[in-house]
Amino acid sequence: MRPYFPSHPALTYVVRFVLLSLLYAGTAWLSLTFLPPGASGASLVWPVAAVGLAGLLLWGLNLWPALLLGIFMVLIARGFTPPLAAGVSLGNTIEALVGAYILMRVGFHPVMSRLRDTLGLILAAFISSFIGALAISGSATLFYNPSFNPELLTGLWLGHTVSLLSFGPFVLRWTYRPFFKKNWREMLEGFAVFGIIFVLVFLMFWTPHGSIGRISLIYVLILPLIWASLRTGPRGISLALFMLAVVGITGILWGYGPVSANATGALFGVQTLIGTISLIFLLFTSLTEERKEAVLALEDHVGKLEDALEKISSEDRAKSNFI
Repeated sequence: MRPYFPSHPALTYVVRFVLLSLLYAGTAWLSLTFLPPGASGASLVWPVAAVGLAGLLLWGLNLWPALLLGIFMVLIARGFTPPLAAGVSLGNTIEALVGAYILMRVGFHPVMSRLRDTLGLILAAFISSFIGALAISGSATLFYNPSFNPELLTGLWLGHTVSLLSFGPFVLRWTYRPFFKKNWREMLEGFAVFGIIFVLVFLMFWTPHGSIGRISLIYVLILPLIWASLRTGPRGISLALFMLAVVGITGILWGYGPVSANATGALFGVQTLIGTISLIFLLFTSLTEERKEAVLALEDHVGKLEDALEKISSEDRAKSNFI
């Protein structure tokens, strides 16, 4: 099979550098469109954090200049002054570096079938996003507004953390192993569960019909999310969280949701909701996967023990017959 990247190390680095830089820049440009008018400047929605983390984790920490260059060019094109653009770019790059380093230290695996993987991602999200938020808000204080803005720091920390928890599992899981095989029954089940999730999220954030009587659809949404966790594992729940984040955020920002009058406040509330759901279901899915693995391992051991006992019994019968 022909390798996806050139075999020469230097050429491989250059190809990955260009691809990651372009992807990071494009995602950064898209992420900046999620900034509500009149906001404090904090990017409450920042999918670029997930792209940077996945790029350095899967392709190597030595690609950090690709992130720095990609977002710096985008910020310059968006009208940032060079010192401010450099400070913000450096903060985002440090965030990705710290997050990838933490995941490497905890032995993170992108399949995310173990509890340690989920806990490692949560730890990396909280720590790296706080360091990045400090660097970015500090740059804004030095090069834009001399007075420190705590709302900017809080908004950046929340936005980047939730983005890493909602977009991060999807980017990591699907980039690491994008292809999969399912039979027709599993495909039908997948279409059913994710179709239900999409319809519920669409009704919640793109229409005024976000409840059934006095019962919010968010409580109804819990049921198909549990279904996705139990039946589709980390791959499925990462897709479900990605759908929730994308549909929910765009519904608030583009004015179709029932709470879109105050976009900044609504977006803050939606991000808090998405972050909470992401934490719960990432932990629930990893625990479920570990239980499945433990049951399979136990069944395998039981099978081997039964085979050993049968072998011993056969040998005893043969010895008795011989005597």
